[in-house]
Amino acid sequence: MGSDKDHILESLIAEGRKRDAMHLLCEMVGEAARQRDFVRADALRKKMLQVDDMAIALIVEAGECIEEEKNRVIDGRHRENWKELYSRMTPGERSAFFFACDPLPFSSGYFLFRQGEKNQNLFFVDDGCLQLLFLSGERREKILSRVGPGEFAGEDTFFGSSLCTESLVGLTQGLCRRLSLEALGRLERDFPGFIKRIQTYCIHAGTTGQKLAARGVNRRIYVRIPDNGVVVFQLLCIEGSGNNVLLKGLMSDISAGGLSFHVSTSNDRAVRSLLGREIGMKFMVPLQEGRHPVVCKGTVVGIMPCQNCEYSVHVKFRQLLRHHPVVPESH
Repeated sequence: MGSDKDHILESLIAEGRKRDAMHLLCEMVGEAARQRDFVRADALRKKMLQVDDMAIALIVEAGECIEEEKNRVIDGRHRENWKELYSRMTPGERSAFFFACDPLPFSSGYFLFRQGEKNQNLFFVDDGCLQLLFLSGERREKILSRVGPGEFAGEDTFFGSSLCTESLVGLTQGLCRRLSLEALGRLERDFPGFIKRIQTYCIHAGTTGQKLAARGVNRRIYVRIPDNGVVVFQLLCIEGSGNNVLLKGLMSDISAGGLSFHVSTSNDRAVRSLLGREIGMKFMVPLQEGRHPVVCKGTVVGIMPCQNCEYSVHVKFRQLLRHHPVVPESH
């Protein structure tokens, strides 16, 4: 039947009968959408724009039909889990978001992301239960929290540039929907301001960091000491040698296990490319008896944008400092 209508459509277009062709196309869009063949429905709607882009009423009608059928696909349980999120979206955004997220089944022991690795996905749990695990320096595993239906995970690394500070692993069988950075970029292009709405929702609902802080959970093993010394660093090659380009940053704080420093640059891509890379560093560590020079290696585990083209770079030392930094006594 569809083939017959395709032939009729081509005949109408060839004869210049745009009005009849547009009405037939609108009918075909509705049929494809009701059959949940949204790829064909969208293609037919694009063809309507090619045949007669001035037939606005019919084109809008076809678009509304597609969105209506797409929204019917969103099952009631999922919609109820995420009613607060969907309340911030238009019908078009809701269906686009739903289809941009990949369904991801999980089972007990299945890792969605691992501590110390990169994560470029935001996970929305529909069914089942997961747990956030933290592995301490003594290799002891600690359960930070559980994530169930209507809750999300991965937002800290999804919206920022940092390695995972915990692991997300299945506790039971279940299903979540996974939004990738690439898919989020497409949503932003189609619906300007979409990223901001998702970020605002996550902050309002409570990010992982906010929830853990509210419970008094502290994942830091070593005390951080504020400092403002200069850090000279260079990116290391795979074999561990430097690339001969020395850069400077201003230290923000330091502990026995790592430090953070600020760098100024207008090259956003270059500084974000440091994430997960090993760097060599030279700096002065504050000790009770004075400042002591240190040369060491570490891995960039986080990069946070600040104001005025500044970035906060967070580094984990390959080996603990021999002497723990302290706040020197004032004289």
